[in-house]
Amino acid sequence: MKMTFRKALSLILCVSAILSSLAVLASCNKTQDEKPKVEMINIVDNSKTDYVVVRADGASKDVVDLAVSVRVAINDKFGCDISIESDWVKPGTEIDSSIKEILIGDTNRPETGEVKNSLEANSWAVKYVGNKLVICATDEAMLAIAVEWFLENYVEKADKQLSVPKDFVHTEGIGDALPISVNGISSYQIVYPDGNENLEYFASLVQKHTKIDSRSLEVVSDEKVKSEQRINVLVDSSLTANEYKVIVEGNNVNVSASDEDALYYGLNYFLEYGMTVTDTMITVPKDYTLSGKLENYTSSRWQMPVPAVEHSNIAPAYDIGCGLENDKNADVITDSYLHLVSNASADKFTDYGKKLESFGFKNTYSATTDENTLTCYRLGEALVYVHFSPRQKAMRVIWDKSSTCEVSDVDYTAEGNGTTTFYQYSLDYTNAELNYSGGGINCGMLYIIKLADNSLILVDSGHNNQSKTESLQGICDFLYEITGTAKKEQLNIRFWYYTHPDGDHNELTMKLFSHMKSHGYKIPNVEALGFAYPCERANDNLGKTDGSYQMLELMKTNYPDINYLKLHTGMVFNIGEVKFEVLSTVENFVGTDGKIPNNYGTNDVCSVVRFSFDGMSVLMQGDQGGGTQKENYLLSMYSTEYIKSDVIQIAHHGFNNTGDMFAAAKATYALLSNSKANLNSGVKQSLKKRGGVNEENILDGGDYTYGLKMTNGKIEVIKIMRYDNPNRK
Repeated sequence: MKMTFRKALSLILCVSAILSSLAVLASCNKTQDEKPKVEMINIVDNSKTDYVVVRADGASKDVVDLAVSVRVAINDKFGCDISIESDWVKPGTEIDSSIKEILIGDTNRPETGEVKNSLEANSWAVKYVGNKLVICATDEAMLAIAVEWFLENYVEKADKQLSVPKDFVHTEGIGDALPISVNGISSYQIVYPDGNENLEYFASLVQKHTKIDSRSLEVVSDEKVKSEQRINVLVDSSLTANEYKVIVEGNNVNVSASDEDALYYGLNYFLEYGMTVTDTMITVPKDYTLSGKLENYTSSRWQMPVPAVEHSNIAPAYDIGCGLENDKNADVITDSYLHLVSNASADKFTDYGKKLESFGFKNTYSATTDENTLTCYRLGEALVYVHFSPRQKAMRVIWDKSSTCEVSDVDYTAEGNGTTTFYQYSLDYTNAELNYSGGGINCGMLYIIKLADNSLILVDSGHNNQSKTESLQGICDFLYEITGTAKKEQLNIRFWYYTHPDGDHNELTMKLFSHMKSHGYKIPNVEALGFAYPCERANDNLGKTDGSYQMLELMKTNYPDINYLKLHTGMVFNIGEVKFEVLSTVENFVGTDGKIPNNYGTNDVCSVVRFSFDGMSVLMQGDQGGGTQKENYLLSMYSTEYIKSDVIQIAHHGFNNTGDMFAAAKATYALLSNSKANLNSGVKQSLKKRGGVNEENILDGGDYTYGLKMTNGKIEVIKIMRYDNPNRK
């Protein structure tokens, strides 16, 4: 076949292109083969090291902790013994540049200065210079990131050698943002005007919002401030009415408003939408600004700094208690308040939720109990619960300043494959006589739920008169036995619920902890605490006992970061496999005059809850007051069918006749936190006639601890001898 010139030329060009490509590939391979090797520096080699960790002589505790974390991580990983020193040198002595060091933070070594001077704002670097591995940053918050990065990417990923390239350098930053806190490390202080308790509380909200790993920013008055990096919280009289403003100026964040209501809103809006909060870091944009005016936010009848309900039937705000604090002598900043809105409708309830959302509040929780609904809305650290009862045509708006957590923080799904069992523990009860010299009393109660994962739920504890050494040891033995926990190990209490603040329901707590400490036990791990104690001064009969205050102090001292959930009527959540329903609290007793009747005491407003698991339901009345009027505060919210329960705890140790509750519950079993001899005869008759409980199914705490569990779809009763029964093994 003849080949034309054009075809021949095309063929030549094609072959030429192929040969050129091959030449290029060959050249590339040659270049790759000749690539120089990176010189590596061995910081640790087979558990041996010539390096020492160095931090500044006057370093803060945070920097010292970071240096220690580097030392510990290296020693643990490689089995070496790297030491840690300060950068101090004798005056007049030159720094020896030949010494091999890992420099943490702002040391006096020239290598640190060289690296730090090259950094941009809000950044950090890890760089090898001379004989030094330099880890430094623009501030301590950034330094925490640098150390964490080095440990994760080099120490943890290494095998037998910890090595870096001789020219190693890695730099990162967060750009145009203020690093408020990193891993709980911060140079910022939260500043409020000296002597202003309300603004000190507002500042504490910022502190709460910025907590990471149990560490948070320091709150100080403007007379004690030391840091040049501040979050200032103040009222500015130069602003117009209802105006709020947040602005970043340099390294400072200034939060201000014309009045405290506007400040409360503006501050929480800033916390919700202005701060970026992750598990390890909190930042604010350097150019962040927020300004606005509160309009259609409140009304003349509204006494809480959260959006007002637009309605004519609003009762004055009522103080429903302060949670963990001591309010014996005065109001405290964590007092929570409630507005009762009567003659309310479902539409009004819905409209109020929409109003909250229009001001930036987020709906974080919703639950139903029968026809009733409870919702929770959050903006920053502002927490608002709204309960609506269609049967009562009542809406209750609660400004919760007491809780340290939300429902989601205590709610967890079931774990483990053990048997869930409910126990009524046999405390030291008297038998009708009132002479307590030998120990015991005709009140007090302790209920225990052993969960499937061998953790616990506790209800109350008991009275001082029930705290003999043998009695306390009996409780310890029982708790360790049912959970299968070794004595040297720690019991895990998922949730401790207290019904009301009378001493016979909490005094034993302190005695038990003291006994455990003195007898070689670890005190239990208490994850969460829940109660709805009323305000000390709400009326003449709602005062707490000294035991209540001692219990609160014990909890705060031993568990400073405990999740405390202020219980609100309508709450429903799960503690493992156990469903916990809050049917009634002190909130139910606030009338249209914004008061609780002055003759009502702590028993009358005692919380009523229900535990349900494995198809069994246990209705816990605590010391609920007897009488149709008092019971109707609860029963008027629910249908009879909803109240029905398998087990009912007899109110107030068998002294209060809650016949209407017996009739509604129609329980099979009744629990008596007392000896049978102390059961009021009228209550006994009511329980049998109205409640339909057979006498043999009244389980008292006098001689036995009773356990209840589900077996093949039926309630199985376990009878356990008391700790002091000579036949108990």
